[in-house]
Formats: sequence, structure tokens, C-alpha cells
Amino acid sequence: MKKNDFYYFLRKGILSVLRESKIKFCLFITGFLLITASSYSQIGPVIWEDNFNTFNTSQWTKDIGDGCNIGLCGWGNQELQSYEANNVYIGDVPGEAGNKALVLEAKNQVSGSRVFTSGKINSDNKVAIHYGMVEVRVRVPNLNQGLWPAVWMLGTSNLAWPAKGEIDMMEMGFSQAARNEQGATSSTVNTYVGANTFFPVPGGVGNIASDVNYNKPYVAAAPLNDRFVKYRIYWEPTQIRFTVVDGANEYDLYENPFPIDANNSVTAPFTRPFYMLLNLAVGGTLPGVSSNGAVTAPLPGKMYVDYVRVHKWNGYGSVALSDGTIPAENGTFGVFTDTTPTTKKLTFGSDSEFYIFGETLIENNAIAPAEGANVLSFTNDSSKGWFGAGITTLFGKNMSSYTANGSLKFKIKIPANVSFFIGVNDNYTNAAQVNFPAGQTKYGLVRNGEWGQVTIPISDLGGLVAFQDMSYMFRIGNDGAIPTSNFQFAIDDIVWVDGNTTVCQPTAITPYYAINGQNWTSNTTVSLQSGNSITFGPQPTTGGSWSWTGPNNFAATTREITISNIQSNQAGNYTATFTNACGTTTNVTFNVTVTTVSTFVPDPNKTYYIANPFHNKRIGANGSEDPFSAAITTTGSTVEWKFTAAPNNSYYIDCVGGQGNPRLRSDNTDFTDMQPSSYAGTWERWQITPAGNGKFYLTTLESNLRRLQLNSAGVLKQVGTDSQDTWEQFTFTEASQTPPPPPVGSCTRVAANGDFNVTITNNSEGSFLTFVPNRTGIGNTTLILYYSTALNATYPGYLAQPNVPFKINATSGQTIYFYYTYSLPTGGENNTANDKMNFVMGSCNASTSRMANEMGKNENVLNALYSVYPNPVTNEATIEMQSAGLFENIVIMNSTGQIILKEKCNNQQKITINTADFHSGIYFVQLSGKNGISNCKIVKQ
Repeated sequence: MKKNDFYYFLRKGILSVLRESKIKFCLFITGFLLITASSYSQIGPVIWEDNFNTFNTSQWTKDIGDGCNIGLCGWGNQELQSYEANNVYIGDVPGEAGNKALVLEAKNQVSGSRVFTSGKINSDNKVAIHYGMVEVRVRVPNLNQGLWPAVWMLGTSNLAWPAKGEIDMMEMGFSQAARNEQGATSSTVNTYVGANTFFPVPGGVGNIASDVNYNKPYVAAAPLNDRFVKYRIYWEPTQIRFTVVDGANEYDLYENPFPIDANNSVTAPFTRPFYMLLNLAVGGTLPGVSSNGAVTAPLPGKMYVDYVRVHKWNGYGSVALSDGTIPAENGTFGVFTDTTPTTKKLTFGSDSEFYIFGETLIENNAIAPAEGANVLSFTNDSSKGWFGAGITTLFGKNMSSYTANGSLKFKIKIPANVSFFIGVNDNYTNAAQVNFPAGQTKYGLVRNGEWGQVTIPISDLGGLVAFQDMSYMFRIGNDGAIPTSNFQFAIDDIVWVDGNTTVCQPTAITPYYAINGQNWTSNTTVSLQSGNSITFGPQPTTGGSWSWTGPNNFAATTREITISNIQSNQAGNYTATFTNACGTTTNVTFNVTVTTVSTFVPDPNKTYYIANPFHNKRIGANGSEDPFSAAITTTGSTVEWKFTAAPNNSYYIDCVGGQGNPRLRSDNTDFTDMQPSSYAGTWERWQITPAGNGKFYLTTLESNLRRLQLNSAGVLKQVGTDSQDTWEQFTFTEASQTPPPPPVGSCTRVAANGDFNVTITNNSEGSFLTFVPNRTGIGNTTLILYYSTALNATYPGYLAQPNVPFKINATSGQTIYFYYTYSLPTGGENNTANDKMNFVMGSCNASTSRMANEMGKNENVLNALYSVYPNPVTNEATIEMQSAGLFENIVIMNSTGQIILKEKCNNQQKITINTADFHSGIYFVQLSGKNGISNCKIVKQ
């Protein structure tokens, strides 16, 4: 049930749009991270419910009228009814003796200019839900055609729609055209049900249902009217999953849960509380009925709501009950401040937001803070002719205690020739402001262009402002004309002070932390590496009590806390709250970032080179007891190593290909040697410890935790673990990898860059794509599949997993074009949009499009420009071109698509390739350049 009929549909696919979006949050730019499903899933106990045995006015309000009284005629959706109190009541459930339910009844009944009446309730300012599994048991009447039942939610923030967010748990009554657009052409109005979310996007409103490849409305085998069905959302800080429970089966209403993130402007509204609405509309945009005569549904029609329940879900979920009043604040209230002691303070993104009006200001880092670490610093855009910005509360603040003796204080640095005003707003459209003329000293501000302190009595901001429910706690804008050239200004340390000396004043907190037991640092920004230990020890040390909150439901009640072996999932804000002897609280937030240090878990089925980048040496063995070293570019089986799991998270390190497969050991001396793996002595166990930057220490457990060394002469020995020289760090490079064989009857596409293969399989359920990495770690963190039936289109994105088949939603015979975005083991990501692959649904064929045919014709021409000989080959293959410069690159791949060799042509006419180390079999040679791409086969004997 939308509050506006202007929809901004996400044509690019919801996942790709969310992934590309950015948030302008305070002074930081943060990208949206795709979130995968929780590692555990658990429905917890009921934390709130209404079984509608009576109508509870302390929890629900009846909406009255047709919306015109609030300037939203037809409730923003061209609805035809007027909501009336008598159309909402508690009634007996048909066929369920002794059970009662909420009844919302639509009638042929005149009310004002409307010829229909119906019922609607909401829990605004009474019941607010924040996360959890929300379940509603609903029975709808015959909807055909014109009735529009809905179970939905709106954000409790005082922001306008869609900035507050909307969650539609259930909507029915869709027009045939709307159902056709979703591909449900055989559905009826009584068998089709959908869900949705609405949110702000640049230039309009976004929703997820418009992406037909992502949306998955439920089409029931039997009509859903006149029987009960359950509708659910599973809501947690990273995602919302929509389902319908029909009988014994539960069906998802989207291909994947909707990902949300508090640090993303698009989805941040869904990380805040929502209130619920239940209604049965007559006509409107969704059913496509805009005139009274087009309503054909039998009336009266009754929508029954048996219950609303909220469970804990994965440990998340809370419900706040309110009488609609906002408790009064007192003391020193922080709007934007770091070090000033405050009774309470606003937090951007949580209970407040900072807005720039009309893009008239550009945030910068040109002016240092007046206090603390943060500042609101700007450059104006003089071409706009004005400027404005403000800090609003999301849920309203009661500042009535400040009207008598209170003041608004802040620091500002602004050119003396700029006239500006400072204002406030309430949540009833009232505003007040005071002006600061250019060059005039006012409220303590000396107009010299430097930082100045301003103190404005709240009484000067009085008038009609309702201080018991404030929205904008601070607002700044130009007062009259602005200078013709751009200027810079900054604001800091914004607080409200109530002026009541009897109020318990807050105690200032000094932040301290120590990393790995080292010296204390007084700061709130903490940068760690995974595995570090962090101790927080804020002061004062006496005179009150402490409490802590943090990520993953972290909580503590001591002043000093220690987190050992910290990992990336423990990053975030750790807030310490100090309650002093007279009962006032002060808090400090430590922002903790954790950089993941590269880890290495060797695959027992693969072999590796062990190299030392500092000395450009690679460890080898000659099959005797003497290890040797070689240049880091050396290849060959005698310098490949295999890791075999040993006790205590350690490994035996075996040489592959050496005589007797010798094993790396020390014989309890400072020097490292080799013995055959059949040797009966005590074997050395090696632990692999991250050293940072993709390098690792090798530490032996048998010799008092001594670390393996490789010096410039290539000598291997061991030293104590307290030695931290750079030359004791190693890298591990995979020497070979055999990808799993593709399923029988499948076919394979090979990525142009050799990072992965794609296996295409077909069965009775449809066609599937499986991403098969050719290097360890490819796609482990992020893997997104983009596909479409049109080559030149915007491709929707879908979360995928390496080596897990992904089902393609298309019709047999259609050509599917696809590419991937995937994470790299060294950090960062690759995108193969410029090297799209394709296949035909239901087969392994490539596209038969004219483009493909033309490419084939072109390839025949290219093949005539060069020759490869001898073929079959033994130790060398020669590639000879008709003239130099015809091609630029040569790539050789084995039969599984793994790249064996990549080489530049360097304007040579004849190139010789060493094939001595190639295993027997078929290889593919690919030549590419400005003339195109050509492929041929060679056979190694």
C-alpha cells in the first residue's frame, strides 16, 4: 500500500543496484557490501503478539477518511473508499468455533463523496517492531475485482516516505496486467500474492518487486480467499526474507533475501524500527481500478486477521510499546560533538541524519575540527544562489525542558561577509530562526572569519515551535544574497544546554586503549589486524559504574575490557557508558576496524612453491639431506612441496619429486635438512603464521618454537621466534591444480583470463551454471552472476557460490549471455563484462546469432595468417606468422581450460614455445590482437 504512485523501478536488477549504490553519511563515503545468509537460523520465543480477542486501543489506531484531510486524497494510491471506524471490529472466525479475529469490512456505503467504505488500522506511536520473525495469519475475501488487502509496515522515523522505508509483507488484488508483467499469466486475482519493499534512491523511489528475475510471487494451486494463510518476514540487521506459509509448505517470495546495511543510504531505513498497518482498500493503482463502476468484487467483503506475532529471529528482535509521548531531555544534549560531556547525544544513522538541501554544499576536509576528531566542513556552490543544511532527529526529541533557561551552543568558522541564519523545526511544520548579518557581532560570534562560540537562548527560537517533539535540532542557511564566489565554512560542537544547575551534570570520559599489551593510546579510532588483542581502559577509574555494548551482542560491566584474537566480524563500534554518582550517563564510542591478515590453508591434493621474496629465492631439495635454493622463477617438480596435516594445527612439509620424497626437518639443531619420508625419526611439525602482506612465518613445534630462515646464500636454518627480520617471511604459490571433472553430458566455457571455467549442465529441472575457480580463493568472498537473454542490456545480478550450480530462469531455446564479478585471493575484484559467455537454454551450444557466425567467418580468415608446427609436438612448438605484428598475445590452455602459458608476441614473426614440461594430451593455442582472436589445437606426445 504505497504512499505515492510515483515508482522508480530498478531496471538493473536489485542486487546490482544495491551493490553499486553509495551513501553520503556524515563526512564518509562507504560502499555497500553484499551480505550472505546468517550462519545459523533460529526462530526464538514470541516477544509480542495480538490475538485480536478484543480491539486494543493502546496498540492500534483506526484510520478514518479518504486521506484528503491530510492532503493525500485516495491515500496516494487512487483508492476509492473512505475508511470508517465501524468497518473495523472484532468478530467470530467462520468455521473456527471460539476463535475471534480482527475484521476489516469493505461495503457499498456512501461516506462523503465516496460510495465505498472499508477498514484500516495502524500501530504508529504505539507499537514499534525492530527485527525478528513477524508472522500474520490472514484470510481475505473474494477480490475479483477491485479489493486490495495488505499487511505492511512503515518506518517510525519522522522522515517523509520513501526515506522512512516501507515493507509490504503481503499484497493481493493485482490487476491482470501486473500479473502478466511478472510472468504469471495463468494466475487469477485470488491465487496470486506478492511482497515488496520501497526505499529512497537518487531521483525517486526504488522497489524490489519490479525486478521480475528477482521477484518470485506465490501463485497458489487453490484460491487463497476465504481461508487462512500465514505471511512472514525474517528480519535481521543484514537482510529481510519474505515467505508465505500455505498449509504445511513455506514458499519464498524472492529468489534471495533482500540485503540491507545500516551504512548504505538505500537500505539504511530497514535497520530501524517500523510500525504495522492492516487494511482492505477498494480500487486503486495496484488492482488497476480507478472508477466506482469497475469494482466487481462481491460486497460486503471481510478480511480477517487472526493474529500478529513477533518472534526472536537469530537472536534479533524487539518491540517497543508507547503511549505516543516522548520523554523530556535535560542537561547537556549533544547534537554534534565529540569531547563535550553530554547527558545524551545524537548518533548519525541511528537516531539522526545530516542533510544538505538542494545540493548547495559540498563536504570537504579543508577546515580542522574545533574539538574532537569530527567536523562539518563545507564549500558552497555559489551558482545555486543559496545554501542550507541541517541535523534532524529520526524519532523526535522532547526539548521542552530547555525553553525557560536553555540555550543552543555551537562553534562556527565562516567568512565575515556571509549573512546566515540558525533555525530549528518541530514535527508539526513549525520553524523558528535567528539571523546573523554579515560583519555584526551577535550571540557572542565575532565576525572575524575565525572559529567563534555562539550561544542562542532557546527563548529567542520560540514562537509556535512545539519543543515537545522536535525534528531539526539545528539548521543553517543563507540570510539574503550570498557572495558571488564560493567560500568555505565549518560547524562543530553543537549542544543544547538546559540552564538548570540542579541537574546532575555528566562526567567527561577520556578514551584509552592498548594493542597487544603495549602502551596506552588516548583515541577513539582503533585500527587492528586479525589476531590482535585489544584492551579498552577509559577513565575515570572511580566514582561510578560502567557498561559496554558492541557488535554481535557484546556486553560487559567492567571499566577495562580485553578482546583477544580479534577477527573481522568483531569490527564495529564499542560504546562504553559511564554512570556517575548522581546518575547521569556519559558515553564514548571506540570505532574498531579489523584488517584481515591473509591466511594460508594448504590443499592436501595440491603442490606449492615455497619462496622468500626478500632474497628472491625458492626452497628446493635435491633428493638428499641437503636442501638447496634456486631463483624464484625456477620451475620443476624437484622444488614443489606438499603439506600434510599434523597435530596441533601444523603440517609436515614433503618435497614432491625428490628421491624418497624427503621431508623438511631440523634434527633439533639450528640448521634445516631433509630426510626421506620413510625415515623413522621424530618429524618436524610446522605451523603457518601470518606475517602480513600475503607473507607467512614457518615455525617448528619440535625445536622450541623456532622460525625457519633462508638467507641470501640460500642456507636454511632456524632462529628464535623473537627475531622479526623480514627475511624469515615466505610466500606459497600453487604449483598445480586439477579442477574437478565436469559432469557427464555437460560442457565448459573457459574465461578469457583463465581465472575460472563455467560448467553448463541440463536436466529435467532446467539449465545450471557452475563457476569453477582455476585458482585457490577465486570467488571465495564475493561471487555475483549477471545474465540476460539480450546481449546489449543491463544485466541483473545474483549471488552465487563457487562450485555450486546456479539455476537459470529462462525458456528452453533462448540464448543466455552471462558474466561474473568475483573476489581475488590477493584482494580486490575482477569483472568479466567485457568477455561475456553464452549458451542456449537446454543445450550446450553457443549462440547461433549472426554475430557468432561472423566471428566464425573472421576466425577462418585469421587462421590463414599463421601456422603452428610440428604438430604433434615433443619439446618445442613454433608459431610462425605471415608477418610481424599480426597478433599481440599468445595463451596456451590445457584440455580443462587451465592457462599453462601466457606470452607477448613483442612484434616477432616467429616464436618458439618450450613444451618439454607439458604433460601428454591436447592443448589449445589462442592468438589475439587488433585483428581478432583465433584458436587452434596442438597435441603433446
